[in-house]
Amino acid sequence: MALAGELASGVAPAGALGVVAADWPELFGHAAGRAVLGGDPASALRDTAALPGAGALRAVAAAWEVSERTGAALSSVLVAVADSIRAEATIRREAEAQLASVRATARLMAVLPVATLLLFSAGSGDAAGFLTGTPVGIVCLLLAAGFVAAGLFWVDRVSRGTRPTWES
Repeated sequence: MALAGELASGVAPAGALGVVAADWPELFGHAAGRAVLGGDPASALRDTAALPGAGALRAVAAAWEVSERTGAALSSVLVAVADSIRAEATIRREAEAQLASVRATARLMAVLPVATLLLFSAGSGDAAGFLTGTPVGIVCLLLAAGFVAAGLFWVDRVSRGTRPTWES
């Protein structure tokens, strides 16, 4: 957004990159250097996007290329990109908050069979003895453990399947 602000104030794209690079040299320094030398800052932004947490620079590089190819004002394109990234981050946070309750419920459901077993073992029946002392009980115990593990794995895999589109 700082880059868009510099551009909106009338600073040339190479100069705006230089100003922003003064504040964030690890993110924009390489691109600013290329822009000053007349090179392609979009490819430098893409290279920098490989750093952890800098994936949004791919969208900035794409905006830079769109602006160069179409002649659209780079500041307005960057504002649109920033708004899109911000909206996607909001949706991601909401999805992660909703998925946290799903994960907690799955863990609770995984513990319930153990609690039920302890409850039944306290009565006149010997549920633990049946599960650990007979071949049928051992098979039931192993199947139950397998189903619980598969369920937890499935919930974890489904809940981790969300990624921002600009990180692909």
